[in-house]
Amino acid sequence: MPVESPAAIRGVSPADLRRINERVVLEAMTPGACYRVTELMQTTALTRVTVTDVLRQLQEKGWVTAQASSGGRGRPAQEFGRVVAPGVVAGLDIGAHEVAASLADLTGTVLAQERVSVDPQLPRADRLDRAADLLHTLLTATGHVPADLWSALAATTGTITDDGVVSQSVAIGDWAGTNLVHELGKRLGVPVEARNDIQLFGRVEHLWGAAAGYRHALLVWLGRRPAVSLILHGRPHTGAHGTAGDLSRVGLSPSDTSWSGHGRWLPAPERTVGTEGTEDAQDAARPQGTADTQRAAGAGPAPEDPLPSLLAAARIGDEQALAALRHWLEAISPFISLFAAVVDPEVIVLGGPLVPLAEELVPVLEQDLAVHVQQRPPIRISAGGQDAVVDGAARYAAQRVHARLIDNGGQGVAPLDRTAFHELTSAVAR
Repeated sequence: MPVESPAAIRGVSPADLRRINERVVLEAMTPGACYRVTELMQTTALTRVTVTDVLRQLQEKGWVTAQASSGGRGRPAQEFGRVVAPGVVAGLDIGAHEVAASLADLTGTVLAQERVSVDPQLPRADRLDRAADLLHTLLTATGHVPADLWSALAATTGTITDDGVVSQSVAIGDWAGTNLVHELGKRLGVPVEARNDIQLFGRVEHLWGAAAGYRHALLVWLGRRPAVSLILHGRPHTGAHGTAGDLSRVGLSPSDTSWSGHGRWLPAPERTVGTEGTEDAQDAARPQGTADTQRAAGAGPAPEDPLPSLLAAARIGDEQALAALRHWLEAISPFISLFAAVVDPEVIVLGGPLVPLAEELVPVLEQDLAVHVQQRPPIRISAGGQDAVVDGAARYAAQRVHARLIDNGGQGVAPLDRTAFHELTSAVAR
């Protein structure tokens, strides 16, 4: 076996060490907290000289401030805090029926959120305009101006490529081919990233929500189009083609044993809420088909969105609406159990618009899991409900700002500055 020559082994230069140590010290500091040098020495296992030198560098780059500690006798010791830069980041959730926007500060604390209904047949450019207009309205309502915005992260339905292009979409007819990074970046004037909405839901729940601390989690989105997201070995699992958990082409109603449905399971509102002489609730819970397939069959314009009226009725105890939702969950519970049997998760997390009805719906799923799964995982509820995606997008956008500045292409921590961030992201894009 050949022995590697000493000349082929690359050492670590002092500049490399400084870059590594900057990152180590920064990641040991929580924004808003104060630290003495001795505390950072213990946390990072670095020497006093190294910690002091790194703190000086980070002060010059705007990441750290120093102040004298209060109290005690003698010369006050210096304390160092990690700076929270002024400004905001945005999250967008762009769907077929709704567009939502959320603003967060640079710590990831959500400041405000707004949601509006849109026509499923709204043309692509108009849908993008509505998203940008909603965000600008939210900026104004919270006392901010466009110059305060650092970046935005857009979550949307469909398969999203690494460079932010929608390659496929079942829910929105003309969405495939949309370059969200370019189109939204042009409208907002800031760097934009794009993610699949349900995969983002899984990621943020694992970082900060009900799946935090688990290495294997199954996350189920209960909404117009049920979908799942997977955390395996502590990391998001998106599969070979980035579509793991996408059920938009899978039919899950009791009457569809061929799996050839069109991905929409909620009944039309007039068939479930307060209508005399309709079919029973179980029949009403069968798939109605997508707007695209209905138009192709000559059914006319897209039907009214059933979810708001269905949820409103269920929340006030309408038995017919509750029965429809219960039957619907009974229809898809075996598939959730199948996912659980295959993946063997430590936890199942439920999110989405139906989460407020968890008290009614969770027992249905628990009963099915008890029958079909050897090791029944606990069921947790996402605190975000239907806002989990848009608020998660804003929080994740804040994390991405810091991550990209700290990484800086391996060149050492970049200055904590909006202009520096925009220059960095522009250079990466080129």
